[in-house]
Amino acid sequence: VLFNTWRDITRSKATFNALRENEQKLRGLYELSPLGIALREFNGPYVDFNEAYRKITGYDSLELKTLDNWMLTPIEYAEAEAGQLESLKQTGRYGPYEKEYVRKDGTRIPVRLSGVMVKGQDGRSLVWSIVEDISESRRARRELEDSAAQLRSLVGNYESRLEAERAHIAREVHDELGQTLTSIRFETSAIRMSVDMSDPAMAELVNTMASLTDHAIHVTRNVAENLRPAAMNMGIAPAVEWLCNKFTAQSGVLYQFSVDGEFEDMAQPQVDVLFRIIQESLTNILRHAHARNAAISLSVQGDEVRLRISDDGAGFDPGDSGRPRSFGLLGMQERAAMMGGRLDIQSAPGQGTAVEVRMPYRARGGQ
Repeated sequence: VLFNTWRDITRSKATFNALRENEQKLRGLYELSPLGIALREFNGPYVDFNEAYRKITGYDSLELKTLDNWMLTPIEYAEAEAGQLESLKQTGRYGPYEKEYVRKDGTRIPVRLSGVMVKGQDGRSLVWSIVEDISESRRARRELEDSAAQLRSLVGNYESRLEAERAHIAREVHDELGQTLTSIRFETSAIRMSVDMSDPAMAELVNTMASLTDHAIHVTRNVAENLRPAAMNMGIAPAVEWLCNKFTAQSGVLYQFSVDGEFEDMAQPQVDVLFRIIQESLTNILRHAHARNAAISLSVQGDEVRLRISDDGAGFDPGDSGRPRSFGLLGMQERAAMMGGRLDIQSAPGQGTAVEVRMPYRARGGQ
């Protein structure tokens, strides 16, 4: 007896064809990917890689399949590479991290890597790695950093010139205009003694002249002081003491000022920068903090100047870029950077604010 068995495999064949088509598509994406993709045994040879990976390394397919992966790694990256391998063993993934590859021709190429560990059908541990050539982004980053350095140098030069111009105008206002107004005040006093002050009209005229002259002298002193206080030329400690006294007189906020170290030979540009940072900080306290107390400490530790300005006021969120004091804080940070230092801000709503500055100490006549 002959039995015939029939089975409809249309659906299975369609599924097989769909899987094969998807595999071809994935293979096409794999080969056309701008990112280097490689599959290798854990601590073993390469199993597969795409064209982008071959271009990144400079090796052809046959060479890669016999290449020790460590040949791509410069010696200075060995420790970091070992750490990534340990992460791969512990967590099944590594990266992303940046390093350099040594290409076949001996040149180096900066790359960003990440990867995962998988199990092959035969139980082997395999590592899929994605490698991105970051030469262009590195170049763009360097150009951006160079531009930022040039801009900072330009700002520093502008600030130095501005400070010098302030000093010049302040001297002119104080010496020339101030002396002229003082002479007018003396002449007014002489007129008072030489005219008949019993005449009401004459007495009113002379008194008005004297009052206007006194007001002009007061305004002139304020203008000169706001441009550049004379205390700035006495050194940082006396200048800060003068500034704090003025601040308390204006605001009623009590202050503590402590000095630890010798500042007598500090370079004038550094005195100017520290003074302006403190001045801006006190202005912020006066305008925004609603504080009762403020504290300023200035010290020299080794070759480093450290400044801290704190208050017990309202505080704010440093991450809120829309706050009204943002540009003032940015200006303070740029001033610190001009001296090769940095400025950090610690604050939170209701918890006060602390501004900390660290910069190399610069002596007069030094670099």
